[in-house]
Amino acid sequence: MGARSSGIFPRYATWVDEETLLEPGVAKTVPNLHHSAEVHFVCYFSADAAGSATVTLDNGYVVDFAPSDLRNPDGLKVVKVRAGYEIGDATIATLDATGITTGSIQVSIF
Repeated sequence: MGARSSGIFPRYATWVDEETLLEPGVAKTVPNLHHSAEVHFVCYFSADAAGSATVTLDNGYVVDFAPSDLRNPDGLKVVKVRAGYEIGDATIATLDATGITTGSIQVSIF
């Protein structure tokens, strides 16, 4: 379970393992996200990364990631949290990283 702080600018911590990683262009089956209180999308950028990436769910819901989203002091991590009711019924997630022009990213969902 991830930990988080409270306040006006909460900080999130997340667990990442092989089961939560999304491979670019590969559809990954996930539990129905509609039934999750919170769904965490976590993107780590390499220091030289430029461009953007998206995670698209099978119901058409899209989550975008770009270095401009960075709020973490190390400048490499983006965490986006969505409520399951906001996402709706979705059981497949696909990462599109073709917009990353340099560097690399790692995206996970839980």
